[in-house]
Amino acid sequence: ESSDDDRSSVTSSSSSSSGSSSSSSSSSSSGLPVAKALLNVGIQAGDKSTLSSNKAIIEVARLGENDQVLSTSRFLSAADNSTGTPGLKFNSDVAVDGAQALLVNISYPGFAAYSRRLDVQPLIFVDALLSKAAEPLSPVKTGTFALRSGVAVQGAQLAVTDSLTLTISTEILPVATLAGKSASFDPNDPAQAIYFPGNYAGVKGELLIATAFDFVQLTAADGSELNLLTGEQLVWISRALPQGSCASLIAAGDSNSQQAGWQVPIYGFDKSKGLWELAGEGTVYDQK
Repeated sequence: ESSDDDRSSVTSSSSSSSGSSSSSSSSSSSGLPVAKALLNVGIQAGDKSTLSSNKAIIEVARLGENDQVLSTSRFLSAADNSTGTPGLKFNSDVAVDGAQALLVNISYPGFAAYSRRLDVQPLIFVDALLSKAAEPLSPVKTGTFALRSGVAVQGAQLAVTDSLTLTISTEILPVATLAGKSASFDPNDPAQAIYFPGNYAGVKGELLIATAFDFVQLTAADGSELNLLTGEQLVWISRALPQGSCASLIAAGDSNSQQAGWQVPIYGFDKSKGLWELAGEGTVYDQK
């Protein structure tokens, strides 16, 4: 099966179910405000490759009541061989400064970004496992593309991974020169599901059930990162869905019974909040 969407997500497509996410608090179990947190971060590569401490960037964002970023701090890691597997570590007191939650984002060249939203506690542990991300991307094709849904799009198209194709309107990509990195994942495989960013939580408190998820980072010729969550119908995705996700699709049901076909919600990850945001709907087709 495959899913065609009216817009693309930054990192992933997934279906949702009703529910609520856990709340965040800046108080400790004793009820007293937390002024600082001892943050302990361990970083390892999923393929067991050796990571260089001067290449990993750890960014800690302090989030307010409405998920706004109050302030951010950046840190570098140190080598850590204590587990017997080459890795990196970071240990430091981090000022909370009235934050309701902390967001830890970790980036490393050649790997998908890691992101985790955390409740504020005096002692916090983060075990980050990084997944390899392919780079460079496949060649970009330009022209007018007829999508499975019947929509014709003038712009650029590229096969991001074997499972994922992006079609991008010329309105946001005037020149088809792209660099970047990407990776596709099957949430039914425990060895891949561990790379799911965030905590399966949406910005409106909903809990998500992933049918497929992807990491995509695109950079234009001028070095700027392309925003795939434009708020308009300017990016389309075609994503082959794993066979193991069929049961989840059936359990979730058609997300829009007013529209012909079987619809699934598509979510994009907002790395400034550590939460997933509804980006659009996709239609499921039999794969030809």
